[in-house]
Amino acid sequence: MRAVALVGWKKSGKTTLAVALAQELSRRGLRVGAVKHSHHGLDVPGSDTAQLAEVCSVVAGAAPGQSVVWWGAERSPHDLVSLLDAQVLLVEGGKEWGWLPRILVAPGRGEDPAALVTGRELGVFGPAPVAGLAATQDVAVVADWVLERGFALAGLDCGACGKDSCAALAQAIVAGFARPEDCVAQAPAVRVRCGGRDLALGPFVERLVQATLRGLLSELKGYVPGQPVRIEME
Repeated sequence: MRAVALVGWKKSGKTTLAVALAQELSRRGLRVGAVKHSHHGLDVPGSDTAQLAEVCSVVAGAAPGQSVVWWGAERSPHDLVSLLDAQVLLVEGGKEWGWLPRILVAPGRGEDPAALVTGRELGVFGPAPVAGLAATQDVAVVADWVLERGFALAGLDCGACGKDSCAALAQAIVAGFARPEDCVAQAPAVRVRCGGRDLALGPFVERLVQATLRGLLSELKGYVPGQPVRIEME
């Protein structure tokens, strides 16, 4: 999946860019998913959803043309991504999420966007340039950046890639010194799929699952060590 975070100061135009970028990518025939991260909450006071959420741990809604799931607490972003049937993921906000490359939204006013630079930036969108970064005011150019260089890491900070964190690996990828495939947790020897998607396994969990399954399978007639095994569970 191609993915990118759109980051900037409050009211910098992140939502405007996210909508325009989603429209551009959709015109190119791609399925686009979006995740919005906010420090100010996403509830709608007084709505039926808000009233149900006060007493339920999770609320689902269905209506003609749309379906939603509303949790009463913040979930891991990877829990949300696993629900999205998309080829491209746009994250609005998520400054702290180090497993994504970023587009800085710089409207040319207010706070200095350079203060947000982490080394994971693909470029800057807006009239305020940032030294050392490519800049554009063309949404089509941003779409090209996302498709050519966007990625999403496992977000486990497991260190299996040799880096201290996913953010460090993401920075190396953006700089051209590493590849998304270097995220070992996303290419494990043991694959666990849920809802049609692979779940990210850290090295410890992978070894634990692998050892447990091998121990159980060794008691079954017909099991041949070294041969691929497929287990399905509902």
